[in-house]
Amino acid sequence: MSLLLNPELRRNLWLELGPARVIAMPAVLFMVFLLAWTWGKAEGMAFAAAFTGWALLVLWGTRLACDAVISEVQGRTWDGQRLSGLGPLRMTIGKLAGGPIYAWYGGVICLVALLAAGGIADEPLVPIGLVVTGLFGQAVALWFGLVQLRLRSGVQRFHVTFAQVVGIIVSVQLTPFEHFIDVSVSWYGMTFNGFEFALLSTALFTVWAWIGCYRLMRAELQYRSWPLVWCAFLVFLLVYFDGLSGQYFGLFSPFARFSADEAFLWQAGGFLTIVSASWFAMLLEPKSIVRLRRLFERLRKGDAARALGDLPVFVAGLPVLAIAAVLLTLGKPEPGLLLAQAASLVLFLLRDGALVYYVVLAPGARRGHLAALVYLVLLYGVVPGILAGADAGVLLAAFVPLAMKAPVIGLLGPAVQAIAFGFLLSSRLTTVRG
Repeated sequence: MSLLLNPELRRNLWLELGPARVIAMPAVLFMVFLLAWTWGKAEGMAFAAAFTGWALLVLWGTRLACDAVISEVQGRTWDGQRLSGLGPLRMTIGKLAGGPIYAWYGGVICLVALLAAGGIADEPLVPIGLVVTGLFGQAVALWFGLVQLRLRSGVQRFHVTFAQVVGIIVSVQLTPFEHFIDVSVSWYGMTFNGFEFALLSTALFTVWAWIGCYRLMRAELQYRSWPLVWCAFLVFLLVYFDGLSGQYFGLFSPFARFSADEAFLWQAGGFLTIVSASWFAMLLEPKSIVRLRRLFERLRKGDAARALGDLPVFVAGLPVLAIAAVLLTLGKPEPGLLLAQAASLVLFLLRDGALVYYVVLAPGARRGHLAALVYLVLLYGVVPGILAGADAGVLLAAFVPLAMKAPVIGLLGPAVQAIAFGFLLSSRLTTVRG
């Protein structure tokens, strides 16, 4: 009970649920529902309650969730909260539950009205969907707000809007005014319709969004964290996509409903997803010369346990990527080419990581991430275009992941670039040390 009613949550309850606001919300919603009833009776009221609830919980709730932290930074009270003695779990609960509490107050009223009107015909899970999508969108918005805060890119109202937009985008799959096409999805032998599977998936990823908020809050409050949770998330993504393929990583197929080629597409999609997740983690993780120097110093002293806390998460996830690459090739007709393609993707990840770190950690760099993205666009877009126009298409695999067409170039190209940018990054660290 003390965990749920912690000081941060109580403070937000007092701020958000003032007497005037408590009265205003049901009064406004009553007028909305009355209007819907006069035009569409119970069915119209149900649709109005569902749409209004989604708007409150997602369109507005995502902004309130992110603003719970960003407004503290703008008001110059965040540093005081960080020193207040509240642990990361209590702080996360206080922000995630307390920030959008007024949106939830209105959302609960909408849910009661929706149930009182008999719900939406043929969509019995809409009330549960509203709750789940609200929880998910708000957690993602808070997570993204913490990411921007960790990047120290300057706190502006645009950042709140950016986090709000991200939270809304990831929540569109459960909008109550969208009718799912009549599809069935099989996941580890269990069959769901489209809405049921979207609801299950959103619920699973909501838990991970909560964990992500908690981990970022730990980092913001200067708690040491190991990247093992990140590795667990990558494993979860692999397991999630493998369930759609109907196979156990190509070892055997107790729930197979697809052809071998179709099942492979789902497995390849899982591998590409964890590589993409690692790439975005590399881009969004804070970068510090002090942290890198501390990492190498601890490795030099053999202090692996403490060095693990300084290890970039995209590097910590490399063992998972390696295992996934091997599993992807099991039972396939051309395992060598598949393994070369998977290794090429990992090498490009390392090259991009070394490049981004080198640019961002430049002395006096103010918009390092933006500059790094420009360089990546040149490497992935402009250079291959030049090569294609110059009839040097055989070299394309050195700059885009096409190792299946040219395995040697597809492996040597990104490997040489990764080593080169790694050397430049090491010289940056040496220069700072000097």
